[in-house]
Amino acid sequence: MRPAHMTYPLSLDLTDRLVVVVGAGRVGARRAQGVLEGGGRVLFVAPTLGADARALLTDPRVAWTAKGYDAHALEHPERVWLVHAATDDAEVNAEVARDADTRGIWCVRADNATRSAAWTPAVARGAAGGPAEGLTIAVTGDRDPRRAVAVRDAVMLELEHEILPVRRRRVPAI
Repeated sequence: MRPAHMTYPLSLDLTDRLVVVVGAGRVGARRAQGVLEGGGRVLFVAPTLGADARALLTDPRVAWTAKGYDAHALEHPERVWLVHAATDDAEVNAEVARDADTRGIWCVRADNATRSAAWTPAVARGAAGGPAEGLTIAVTGDRDPRRAVAVRDAVMLELEHEILPVRRRRVPAI
């Protein structure tokens, strides 16, 4: 029997790629931080910025369009690779998702995973100099973020305490 929601796990190299984040509250800022950690660039589209999003503006890879969302936000002179719909308004998030789908852009809806074409996993990165250095743990939980976070934390804890094997098997290419 086939599960109701078949997904294809994938990691994206966002190096120097543009990601639009619609909404600039705590969730939007958290999503933008993840994009930056993945090497991407962020364009916030929001009438105002929360404190966390405002702090990200010190990074030259972050820009802000100070207005509410309309379909033109995805019509950028350069290609938009991914969109995060992270407003407090479900109707706006639905509009962002529809507009992104029409343009062939993956969209993550922060408010409703069941209406989203893409999801962000719960992510942890091994600390530099620690036993899990160089590892990225990404967990999805069938659209259950709390479950995914719990599993991510448990796995990373065991890696950091070397309960799970973490020894490098290959020398990374230089």
